[in-house]
Amino acid sequence: MENRLWTLEKYARFGNGNWNQIDGNGRDLVLSVVGIQLLVMQQDTVLESIALSAGPATLRGVWKNSTLIIVLTYPSQTRRLRFKFSASKDCTDVQNCQSCIRYLQSYMSIRNAQEPNKQNKVKLEEVYTSIILDKSYNTRNTPAPYTVPPNFPLEVAIRTCILDPGFPEFVRQVDSCLKKLAAPGTE
Repeated sequence: MENRLWTLEKYARFGNGNWNQIDGNGRDLVLSVVGIQLLVMQQDTVLESIALSAGPATLRGVWKNSTLIIVLTYPSQTRRLRFKFSASKDCTDVQNCQSCIRYLQSYMSIRNAQEPNKQNKVKLEEVYTSIILDKSYNTRNTPAPYTVPPNFPLEVAIRTCILDPGFPEFVRQVDSCLKKLAAPGTE
């Protein structure tokens, strides 16, 4: 699989009712796809790791101009991430955002905040709120779960999962589930 890299002006994660923002400030703040992981990195530090294999039932997004918001919906939590793309020597900030969106649309549904009603300007926050509240959003025509292409880079995926800060908790949950399934009397 091809690796992709986009420069960011800002990255923010929503938590405790506020957006916690990190500015690029000339330091290397990038959004990168490695294997099936979406990584936010600043210099050599991974700030965020998102498994793109979660699919459109878990991942969805909305964009406007050079800003992309991704919402990850899990049974026990919702994570909200905002990316403000910066210009590179070859592309404008909007072109970088659109390039990223074209790539990510094979993993999730991403709506244009200005499309619902082209005559009236739509605030990004309004579209974002509607996505979060709409539980059935894009549950139709989603690909079958656990479909893996034949050229799937398993070794790269495993290495990338180890970088994901939520991976140890996921492993604990899988272990607990497997123990329940292996218990006598469990079908």
